[in-house]
Amino acid sequence: MSLLDALLLDPAPFNIWIAARTDGIKGSGTASDPYNGSTQARFDSVMQTIAGLFPGQKVAIHLGPGEFITAGYAESDGNAWEIKAGMRILGSGRGVTTLKRATGSSSGFVLGHDLATAADYFELCDLTLDCNLTTSPGGGATCGAVRVLGTHVRLARVRAKNWGCSLTNQTCYVFAVITANSSGGPFIANCGMEGCIADEPAKLTGSPANTGTVVMFHAGASSAVGVSQEGYALSPYIRNCFGQWDVSITGTQARGLSMNWCRGGVVEGNHIHGADYGGPYPGIGTTVDLIVRNNFFKNVQHGMNWPQGGFTSALSITSIAKDPGDNTLAKVVTNVPHNYQVAERVRVVPTDGSASAFTGYFAISAIDIADNKVFKFRLPTSNPANPSPATGTVQKVFSMGRLIVEGNIIELRPGVSNQRAIMAADNAGSTPTYDYVYGEVIVRNNKIRYMDGASPTDSGATIIEVQGAKSLHVKDNVLDTIATAPLANRRCGAATYFNNRTPGGSLIEGFNPDTVQRYAELESDTDFAQVLSLFNRRAR
Repeated sequence: MSLLDALLLDPAPFNIWIAARTDGIKGSGTASDPYNGSTQARFDSVMQTIAGLFPGQKVAIHLGPGEFITAGYAESDGNAWEIKAGMRILGSGRGVTTLKRATGSSSGFVLGHDLATAADYFELCDLTLDCNLTTSPGGGATCGAVRVLGTHVRLARVRAKNWGCSLTNQTCYVFAVITANSSGGPFIANCGMEGCIADEPAKLTGSPANTGTVVMFHAGASSAVGVSQEGYALSPYIRNCFGQWDVSITGTQARGLSMNWCRGGVVEGNHIHGADYGGPYPGIGTTVDLIVRNNFFKNVQHGMNWPQGGFTSALSITSIAKDPGDNTLAKVVTNVPHNYQVAERVRVVPTDGSASAFTGYFAISAIDIADNKVFKFRLPTSNPANPSPATGTVQKVFSMGRLIVEGNIIELRPGVSNQRAIMAADNAGSTPTYDYVYGEVIVRNNKIRYMDGASPTDSGATIIEVQGAKSLHVKDNVLDTIATAPLANRRCGAATYFNNRTPGGSLIEGFNPDTVQRYAELESDTDFAQVLSLFNRRAR
């Protein structure tokens, strides 16, 4: 290697070793003389020192075999230390190194940080995180394994145990890679998790009890509730992870996978067992495009669920008028950057109640790259009068641009009512006030059956349902069902069904309950033509 090439390389990371020493010696942090992390006070003190000595620098922290105790991370709790940019925490193997949250800790994570600052290039590998929910305070808590925001963040071969939620109407995220901060924040790319395990959830007895919601693997928003500005990371991923829920635990809704607030998101190769929703089930939040492929779901009440529709909180409009260059367009200026994308739907309410041409639901036709406070939409009438005053509010409709669901195997739990293996809902009701909240949706090559080959008893079920898609393609799926209309769509634009069958080879046609329309295919059209030809021959 030339000297120039060597100078261009990133500097080698600092390496520090921590061990659960029994000799009482503090240590110097080398491989032969590791720091002493045998107690919570010692471990947290060492981590605090490391975080202070190497701010923003690459530092690899090697944890030896054994159990380490930490106070963990909680919001606004005066944490001893937090995850920092450039930090790598490397264990000696799952089941060999365990990092445990201290007894009596309040809601939070074993590892986390303040989301106001990104922890770029953070990496966590090869250890077990014990969330220790069973020893949380009597009022209840949510205890997850890790939550981190940053570019090139990677969680690999990490196991979480004793996680869960004992607070009503709260959500526990076990593994959470945050793709954008609700207050705006930095651009995030290439963050995710692979080969992680979430099993052995905490099973509580007495009070507090298991309640709320748990999400095993999440890449997306920290919380989209009440948010007016959404963000989008580039290419987050959840790959080859395993999640196991204890079906004997009652009171908690368990979800396996979740992803939103992203472009080019990938969820692939995961195994989810026993959950109420296999996922992805991200709750509300916009996603530009997402691929869900080659996952396996076993003994799940429901498979995938995307509940779109609904609105962000309102942004103030400081100016709304016809575009000076084109009077068929409206130009809108918001008080803060809106982060909207072309083709997303917004609800515009001018202060001037008589400005009907500027009032309602519109698809964004253009945004100003130089000024993220400006967007445009096409007016329903040409050259209307401008609103006066030229102010108002705007809200975005939660939506999804492109969705591909392919190659997944879903084994549903028998005996569950209103069951869906794949559900993309617009939450619009029978009379939507806005048009499509999904762009293109493709559902292909999926296999859906009941657990362990149980005979289907779902005569009235809808196994795959899509609502509010501009373009829908459902093809080559195999459904073990006796339902009369297992494939359905509502309020969609162009819908195509092709070669969806039962395991016995019978063709399953798509159905629109709103129009009572079945979608004929080449095979059914050919059969119909053949029957007509027989009648015509008989008539002659």
